[in-house]
Amino acid sequence: MAPDGGGLIVEDPGYALFDMFNSQNGFPSFAFVDHNMTVYFKSNGSGTYSTKLKIQEMLEDCIADGLCGSVDFDNDGLIDNDNCPNDYNPSQDDSDYDGLGDVCDDCHDMVGDVNDDFVIDILDIINVVNMVLTGGLNSPDFTDCAKSDADMTGDASLNILDVIQIINVILGNLNQYVFTDNFVDITSDINGNDLYLTFNSASAAGLEIKFNQEVSDIEIINNDLFTISKNLEINENIALIYSLEGKTFDESLTIKVINGSNLDRENDINILAGNLAGDKMSVRWIEAKNFSITSLYPNPFNPTTKVDYSVEQAGNLRLSVYNILGQEVAVLHNGFQAEGSYQAVWNAGELASGVYYINMMMNGYTETKKAVLVK
Repeated sequence: MAPDGGGLIVEDPGYALFDMFNSQNGFPSFAFVDHNMTVYFKSNGSGTYSTKLKIQEMLEDCIADGLCGSVDFDNDGLIDNDNCPNDYNPSQDDSDYDGLGDVCDDCHDMVGDVNDDFVIDILDIINVVNMVLTGGLNSPDFTDCAKSDADMTGDASLNILDVIQIINVILGNLNQYVFTDNFVDITSDINGNDLYLTFNSASAAGLEIKFNQEVSDIEIINNDLFTISKNLEINENIALIYSLEGKTFDESLTIKVINGSNLDRENDINILAGNLAGDKMSVRWIEAKNFSITSLYPNPFNPTTKVDYSVEQAGNLRLSVYNILGQEVAVLHNGFQAEGSYQAVWNAGELASGVYYINMMMNGYTETKKAVLVK
C-alpha cells in the first residue's frame, strides 16, 4: 500500500517500494506519531537527545491544541481533583462519599435506596419485596448495586427483615423499639384440603414463608393491616407478609394455605419472622394446648377467689372473666407469661351474685372454668 494514503497497490518490479519509503538511504527504523495520529518525524536512527527533542516538540504542539497537559475535558471549570473528569459536574456532589461524583457514579451506595434516586420510599419497598420473591441475592432481575443497597441488615442476605427495616426508615421508626417477647408461636389446623397457620405474637411485624412443595395460593384470614406478596411459581413458592404502617400482629395472625393439607411442617415449610425493629425472632410450633387452670378456690366464693394455673411453654396469655351474657368483666392477666405455675386473685366485690366464667386463652387455645359468686 502506498505511504501517501491514496490506497494505491504497488507492484514492485525493482526499487519502487524502496524509493517510496526511503529515508537517509534506508528504511526508517524510527517513526514519531503525534496527537493527530500522523507521522511527525521518521529517521533511520535516533539518539536519546534527538528523541527527547522530538517528543518535546510534539507535546508542545499537543498542548497548543488544547489536548494535552492540564485540560478541562468536561468544561466544568475543574481540572485537578475533578470527581467526574469526563462529565460536566461543577457542583462535585458525592452523596455516598465514595470519591465518584453523582453524575458519573453508577451506584450511589445508599443503603435502602434500591433504585438510586436518593430517596427511600415505597418504590424501594416494592423493589426489595420483588428482589426477595425472585431469589434474593441470586435474583436475575436486579443489579449487584441494587442488591447491596437492599441489604439493610448487612448480613449478606435479602429477606423479610430487610423489608421491615426499610419500612421503618420511611416511617422514621428505625432503632426505636425494645422487645422482651422474642417468640412467634405457631399452631396449625387442617380444614378439607387447606392448611391454616396461626402465628401468635404481640411483637411480630413480618413473615417470610417458603414452601418446598407447590401450593395453590395463600391468603391472610383475619388481619387487614397486613399485606401479602407472593411468588408461587415453580422453584419459588415464597410469600412475604408485612405491614406498610409498621404494625404488629396484635396477638395473632392467621393464613390459609390453599391445598396445603399435605404439607409436612418439618420438611415443607420454612418460616422467618421479624419484629418491628427488623430483628429475627424465634419460631416455635405448638403441638396442643400447653396450659391449664389447675384450681379455682373457693368456689362458690364471696367476694374473692384464687385462680391457680400452669404454663408449659412461654407465650402471650390472657386470663379474664366473663358474665353469662358473654361480657368481659375483669382481666386478671394479659401479656407474656413464662413457663411455670401462677396464681391470680379475682375480687368480685363490685359485681352482682351469679355465675361467671374464668377464661384463659393462649396460643390459639382456650380453657374455661365456672365460678359462682354468692353474696
